[in-house]
Amino acid sequence: MLYTNSIDIDVNRCLCIHSISQLVDITLQSLLYQRQIIPEPVLTLSKGDSYISQQFRSVYEKVAQILQKTFRSPNAKLISEFIILLGSAPYSPKEIYRIKCRNDEHEIEKISIQENNGEKKEEVNCCEELSAKEKRLIFSAIALSKTAVEHFENCPIPGKTDKVFMFIKTTDKLQTWAEGLNEDLSFKLPENIPRKRQIRQLRIKGIFKLF
Repeated sequence: MLYTNSIDIDVNRCLCIHSISQLVDITLQSLLYQRQIIPEPVLTLSKGDSYISQQFRSVYEKVAQILQKTFRSPNAKLISEFIILLGSAPYSPKEIYRIKCRNDEHEIEKISIQENNGEKKEEVNCCEELSAKEKRLIFSAIALSKTAVEHFENCPIPGKTDKVFMFIKTTDKLQTWAEGLNEDLSFKLPENIPRKRQIRQLRIKGIFKLF
């Protein structure tokens, strides 16, 4: 059985492809620590000198590079979702985290807002990185919100064989391709889940309200 919760994060502006990659990174960092995949927060662990820190730093740097090289303007309308799976295998996950990467109503980087009088226009430039305040807002929503806390409380403690798997869902072939990113056309999220099997799913979306 699939149990789904949703978190809508209102950042008060539309998010471009670059800021969405940061949202993905913040979510991933939070989940790795929240779900006890790593013993310390990412920033702390990546600065350590232990063998575990060195191994983690090497792997996470590659993940960060893939995000930076894949979440670029040519792919802005192609990347629809970033999916994080937790379990022993991607085809049988225990937890699913889905981050929406496209805003159906606002897909361009600049939006002109026409006021009611029909004369004055205000141009909103939304192609910019997340501010420190926005990063804190996103982290709080993912780690500390009531929905997030209830979701994590109902998730079982990860087992020794559980791993993290990441997928980028696209509507077409990517225009720019990062080294280390492999194409898998056969993969699909599980459907028709037996009642005895429980999967916890959390949907995350950055929203932008004009009014």
